[in-house]
Amino acid sequence: MFIASHDKDSAALADMPLVRRLARRAMPGPIRRRLGALLSRWWTERSPACAYQRQVILPRIADRGGTVLLVGCRSYTAQEPRFLEQRGVRCRTLDIDPVAAKWRARGRHVVAPFQQAPQQFEPAQFDAVLFSGMFGFGVDTIEAQNASLEACAAILKPDALLVLGWNTDRVAEPATLVNLRAFFRASNEAGFAGRKTFARSTHIFDFYCRRVACVLPFLDRLDRYHPKI
Repeated sequence: MFIASHDKDSAALADMPLVRRLARRAMPGPIRRRLGALLSRWWTERSPACAYQRQVILPRIADRGGTVLLVGCRSYTAQEPRFLEQRGVRCRTLDIDPVAAKWRARGRHVVAPFQQAPQQFEPAQFDAVLFSGMFGFGVDTIEAQNASLEACAAILKPDALLVLGWNTDRVAEPATLVNLRAFFRASNEAGFAGRKTFARSTHIFDFYCRRVACVLPFLDRLDRYHPKI
């Protein structure tokens, strides 16, 4: 799962006009882009959100057990499937990019858009889905976000866990999405309740549980009178 952390210090550095001008003069384009990618990965790996995912979220998911889907694969998440599997969790990974398969859960990886997850997995197969850094980084439109949430609901068991990571500078508040309200409720599970924010970072983790039954028809009627609910 891709942590798009957007540390404010690193963003400020990257936005400095002098730094950009010096980089353009001193380095050819391919080297500059490669260096930029390395610096971005370096900042992300050391971000508080990435550390929280490694040190808090994954151990708590391991304690829950069951079957887990990690959405998105990057070099700095490559050890996460093994971490879970060594603790008895049945782990699968999914990423749209074939290149990302080198950081997959070996033998249990799918190359596909997340919206196609219901065609790749069994209904109600997973006890948890970790879905972080997708909104605003490929899953950009409201339609795509709602489609992703519907796909997630299809593969999660009733009352199963959704860890939703997103960035305040990339997308609007996901809680307003109709499919999030229809298929999920805020989690009150110990260790997975409320919202986790980070100082000097735009990344947020929200924790939801899959509703036993979809409330979409009710919301359709309710929105006619109270669109903000």
